[in-house]
Amino acid sequence: MKNTLINSTCSWQILCESCGSKIDSRSHSYCASCGNKIRHGSISATQSFITAATKGRNEIWRYVVGILLALIIWQLIGPLPFLGACGTLSLIEILGYRCELELMSITGPSQVPGFTLTMLTFVIGLIGLQWTIKWIHHRDLLQVLTGRIRFDFSRFLFSSVIVLCFSSLALFAGLSIGDSDVLGGQVTRNSVGIDWIFLLMAALVLVPIQAATEEIFFRGYILQGISHWKRNRMFLVLLTSIIFTIVHIANPEPWEYGVFAYIISVFLMSLFMSLVTVLDGGLELAIGFHTMNNLWSFLILGLEKSVIPTTTLYTLNLESLDAVNAIIPGIVQFTLLFGIFSWRYQWFNKNISRTRGTNTPLKNTKD
Repeated sequence: MKNTLINSTCSWQILCESCGSKIDSRSHSYCASCGNKIRHGSISATQSFITAATKGRNEIWRYVVGILLALIIWQLIGPLPFLGACGTLSLIEILGYRCELELMSITGPSQVPGFTLTMLTFVIGLIGLQWTIKWIHHRDLLQVLTGRIRFDFSRFLFSSVIVLCFSSLALFAGLSIGDSDVLGGQVTRNSVGIDWIFLLMAALVLVPIQAATEEIFFRGYILQGISHWKRNRMFLVLLTSIIFTIVHIANPEPWEYGVFAYIISVFLMSLFMSLVTVLDGGLELAIGFHTMNNLWSFLILGLEKSVIPTTTLYTLNLESLDAVNAIIPGIVQFTLLFGIFSWRYQWFNKNISRTRGTNTPLKNTKD
């Protein structure tokens, strides 16, 4: 952890790198907010996160083998429970459920079994990522998650709550319009029952794992791997965003609602999450954003044709995704979120303090 001095109008302030809280006295050895020990002279969370690629064993062949191994476990072994259930349903009729293998979905009285089996792919994928990082690179999963001494759940929760507030306000504003126009489409209210409660419980457990798996792979493992050879932050942000966007073209949404608008929307979202990760020195905010974004689309407002079909409170009916309606709200949302995060965690204040050479050990403090 690193503690930064900010020259204010009347005094010096210490900022805890782990949680961003202000420490008023120079004599404090621990942060009163998060309890982490103050270690003067250590590198920042951002530096620690990016330079984690230099730790362990990181020859280029290990990254090639690691990426292939992680993808094999995630994409080939991960779907086996789902495929096993499909095979069983093809032989035996169970409570009216049937498998649509071409759509990778299980339909029937409830969508919870199909949703759960699909999400198990990411659980297995996360196990594969952890195994790959440990045995191929001799590193801990924590080093790929964050540059801090522990995963900061307060950051994860803060990001999730802020995204929930933004999404709720946007939906409320859309429903307040007479024709329920949202993103150029019509919003319809669905009748849901007890099945939605079971879906909610499954989603609250499994969606954070899904989001974490994707973030760890793209903005953790791959980003750190690229930084082993080139540490330019904007290059890392752009390249990981492009990779993330290309992979998501395989989803059904772009081919149903418009490839161009979908690609731009996903790229902007990925660009935001990559930028937040690099500036904050960890995946906590990105995982929080990704988790709530997915929970919202699985539970509250979903498209008619989605990569993972679920029962939602509202359905957005679109003929096609208009680029303006998709991109402009996204830019506004990401700009506001970026401003809130940068203010809350004082990213640029800390950068200014470094350029002024104020990152010096404090007197009368002890480790």
